[in-house]
Amino acid sequence: MSEPENLMKSPKFGIGVCRNNESPVHGLSEVVVGVLGGGQLGRMMCQAASQMAIKVMVLDPQENCPASSLSYHHMVGSFDDSTTVEEFAKRLNILCN
Repeated sequence: MSEPENLMKSPKFGIGVCRNNESPVHGLSEVVVGVLGGGQLGRMMCQAASQMAIKVMVLDPQENCPASSLSYHHMVGSFDDSTTVEEFAKRLNILCN
């Protein structure tokens, strides 16, 4: 069985990644990137990461933040609570703020 035409092999992750925006591949890699803040920038990061098959987890105090619908996982919590941030970070390969 051959791969669909719009997929190519990613040299970094060895998985199918879309060449266009028709149907982005979401979260097939083992890389999990954590983002502190699920606002518009967090949402845009989720969109870009999805096209590269990278999972994005978001920590944000708002339950319905803009990135929550596009993220691999959304954790509701405060950035000021060190325990919450540590628990969030344990699930990640990379943490961005």
